[in-house]
Amino acid sequence: MRRRIVLFAGVALLAWLSGLAAQLPAARALAWFAPQGVSAAGVSGTLWQGRAVRIDTGGSAALRSAAWELSGWQLLRGRLAADTRFRLAGLQGEGYLAGGLGGRIDADGLALRGPAAGAGALFPGLGVEPAGQLLVRVEAATLADGRIERLAGRMQWSEAALRAPFDLELGRVRASIEAAGNGGGYVIEITGEGGALDLAGTVDLQPDGQYRADLRLTPTASAPDGLRETLGLAAQRDGDGFRVRRSARLMLPEGG
Repeated sequence: MRRRIVLFAGVALLAWLSGLAAQLPAARALAWFAPQGVSAAGVSGTLWQGRAVRIDTGGSAALRSAAWELSGWQLLRGRLAADTRFRLAGLQGEGYLAGGLGGRIDADGLALRGPAAGAGALFPGLGVEPAGQLLVRVEAATLADGRIERLAGRMQWSEAALRAPFDLELGRVRASIEAAGNGGGYVIEITGEGGALDLAGTVDLQPDGQYRADLRLTPTASAPDGLRETLGLAAQRDGDGFRVRRSARLMLPEGG
């Protein structure tokens, strides 16, 4: 009997919260619940089902054409969680996003796909202009208080190419990211083949967004004339290849 009463109370509360979410304007809800440093423009609809032309998260690229549909059960836990669609750096994204008190943001089963041309904006420190098609799958990610608390996923870059700092075909590039074995940050493993360069290397990413890229580039038989000389201007010679090392920091939304 007691269990039935608790269940009934939970259903009643969910119904009340759902009704509130269905009436609360999305613009007001974002003003109340958005983490510090997150702002939105062109907001319409309701908290339950809304849209925004642009959402700035404090990162190097804004979310555009965002739309969401809220999960009612998560409201009982004091969390805003929704199935979402958006564009980021020219990529079409969709997946499950959740936000809670203190500016915590969780993402699960998130996918981004589309032209790679705009994705260079996500890593301004590398100074590259990519081309080709990207498919990124974020299996799990959590941002809280301006730090990365968990991150795992995979990426495939097909018909990969660079148009800056020089014009170069790369074939197919793959990457995977998982927690570092020492428990301090994350490691992105990168491999590439089938183009003018064979790629191999890692990016060490710290919870605060600091990252250090260390890539080895080895020209192949299909490399164009003058590639070695060009690489020698931007990279350090390393045996029959070249080494590129870059350090920078990702801009992460702060907690609020």
